[in-house]
Amino acid sequence: MHVRGWFPWWLCRNISDAILAAQNARAGRSRGVTTRDFTCGDGVPCRNFEPSARSTNAVLVYMHGGGWCMGSEKGKFHQNAISQLVRRLGCRAVSVGYRLAPEHPFPAAIHDVCSVIRELGAGGDPIILAGDSAGGNMALVAALGAKLTKPGDPLHGPVPAHLLLIYPDTFDNQIADGEAERMIYLMPRGAREFWRGSYLGDDPSSKLRDWRIAPLKAPSLEGLPPTTVITASLDYLYPSNLRLIDALRAAGVAVEHIHEDKAPHGFVSLPPVGYGRAAERVLDDAADAAANFMGDLH
Repeated sequence: MHVRGWFPWWLCRNISDAILAAQNARAGRSRGVTTRDFTCGDGVPCRNFEPSARSTNAVLVYMHGGGWCMGSEKGKFHQNAISQLVRRLGCRAVSVGYRLAPEHPFPAAIHDVCSVIRELGAGGDPIILAGDSAGGNMALVAALGAKLTKPGDPLHGPVPAHLLLIYPDTFDNQIADGEAERMIYLMPRGAREFWRGSYLGDDPSSKLRDWRIAPLKAPSLEGLPPTTVITASLDYLYPSNLRLIDALRAAGVAVEHIHEDKAPHGFVSLPPVGYGRAAERVLDDAADAAANFMGDLH
């Protein structure tokens, strides 16, 4: 596999693994949510989040961000975000520990995600698909897979009742006048090129025409469930997220757009210093939107 660009991925991986391992949260009970680790789907490591007061059978399936190259189902700051959603919605959640690139390029991660969704949705409980950045991409792709593929396809699964997309990466590389590199806060070009190239693997140009990677290339977005999209003004993905929202609405999908001004990419799962209140605010609004779209969530 060839990863384009000069970015020293091996150094990034070693540093990130050390940092992320140090901040992994242990399973157990904390602030009204009990977590436990288990495997699901095709042996995919997952973490279950159970609120002390469950009011619905809905299951929130969460895909963490990290450019398809970093993170895990045990990350502390993603755990904080998932726990907040679980407490507000009164539902169970499952965080998916999908395989990471560059060791496991596309389609390993999305196959892991969809295998977990199939198992969790086999009993007919409502499914909420959620994720940030790379995870938002896979939540959207999995929802498309539910309507565009047939049983037996690795991306086939139950149709979700709701989508929560937190600054999702859609591989939409259009650059409008004035956008260029103005939104790179906390996200250098080399890192972005490495993450995307690692996930794409060989022959990246042809894969960018594949809706399983670039969901706006899907033959249709019609029939997707009500969707909440969280954006941030300092995010390099902000323009492409706006194009996604426009495309969803043009396809007749009900969309709730939640925007945080002067916040960077990743702010929902950053350490709660500086952006903690902003993260809590948008997640509260997202939980309200999910509850409104899904009625009583039962």
